Amino acid sequence: MVLVDDQVDSEGFADFTGLQLAYAAYRRLKPRERLAVVPDVGLTAEQTFFVAHCLKWCDLIARRRPTSRYWPGRSRCIVPLRNMPEFAAAFSCSQGSPMNPKSKCSFWE
Repeated sequence: MVLVDDQVDSEGFADFTGLQLAYAAYRRLKPRERLAVVPDVGLTAEQTFFVAHCLKWCDLIARRRPTSRYWPGRSRCIVPLRNMPEFAAAFSCSQGSPMNPKSKCSFWE
């Protein structure tokens, strides 16, 4: 068992596990309760879920404090998604591509 004692790593762990739990809750919705395609955007409901996750992490790097205990917003968006097979499937990411690496982290298996 590996214990995470670094504040930045523990925040990253929280981001990753939080996204996985949110996705599990989303998948429990009945299909009719999810949008099939977002009008005028062309994204599926699955793709929209992942895009919405990243929207909250949009920030200006210039405004970020160098001593922040959090990963930069870009990392908080991308790192959890790279480790989710569901994301790779939703966006048809090729195996071994930057957003679908062969080796992924999983905390639930």
